[in-house]
Amino acid sequence: MLDRKTMSLDIINITSDMSIQDAINIADMGSTIILSAGEYTGVGNNNIQVNKENLTIKAVEEGKVIINPQGTKNAVFNIKCDNTTLENLIIKGVTCISGAVLISSKNNTIKKCTFIDNTSEGAGAIFNDDGDLNVIDSTFTNNKAEITGAIFNDNGNLNVIDSTFTNNKAEFGGAILSDGGI
Repeated sequence: MLDRKTMSLDIINITSDMSIQDAINIADMGSTIILSAGEYTGVGNNNIQVNKENLTIKAVEEGKVIINPQGTKNAVFNIKCDNTTLENLIIKGVTCISGAVLISSKNNTIKKCTFIDNTSEGAGAIFNDDGDLNVIDSTFTNNKAEITGAIFNDNGNLNVIDSTFTNNKAEFGGAILSDGGI
């Protein structure tokens, strides 16, 4: 367990044997949580509730951090507060109802993230529910869902820049389905 008394709360460094949720719980608004290389699984590394504004959650280096919920039926991240950034993460093997990342807040960014082999009823990778989302330099591969394979934008605002979509499958939209601004 992370201890608030022993670290700077502007930057919180964690390793794969620690919990992303614990880091969020002790973080202040505006903190950056840096994940060291490794695979993040188990309690506290799935169904992660992002409930503080202005957080950045990023890997120390691109392609070195995998978040794999290993059979749980929840989104990996449930982003409920504004101005959240996810960066350099690989989110892999999620099976859930909504999407690997569920967003219901404003001004969020997903940058240099990779979504691989995720499955859901809603969106395989990202379900943007009435939020504002920028997706930059990200990759979506082999995601599957009933509604859309990669990103479902439901009444939100979505900007996708320099991102790649490969072999994403769904009944309505393989890459992106938007019911809002795009």
